[in-house]
Amino acid sequence: MVGMVGMVGMVGVAGAVPTGATSSREAKLARPEAMVEAMAAAREDEAKLAAEVDEVFDSFDEDHGGYLDAAEAKAMVKTLQDIANQAASERRAKEAEARAVRGRANRLGLLLAREAERASGGHQCHLQLFEC
Repeated sequence: MVGMVGMVGMVGVAGAVPTGATSSREAKLARPEAMVEAMAAAREDEAKLAAEVDEVFDSFDEDHGGYLDAAEAKAMVKTLQDIANQAASERRAKEAEARAVRGRANRLGLLLAREAERASGGHQCHLQLFEC
């Protein structure tokens, strides 16, 4: 609770008035609520992450002893490494596809620019929104 009091004091010093606040006092009261909500959301995210980690751990703790023996740890590392490798491979494939699409778009843009230049009789208009 002491930490929260210090944080409220810092908000009062900052003097930021949120939109819609009619007085400095309302602004000070509104800010701690936002901070409390953000802290609650962070605690909730942390709890979700801890539950996810526990779930992953439990999936590799075959004897449910609460510890991973060498074989269980090795299986976990291998599985997680395989998942990471698959994700990296998928990322590289998407990056290559994006480069190919950008290349095709650039070539198409150059072709359209040349065609427009020929159609205009050689007159170059770099930003042709209207007839030149």
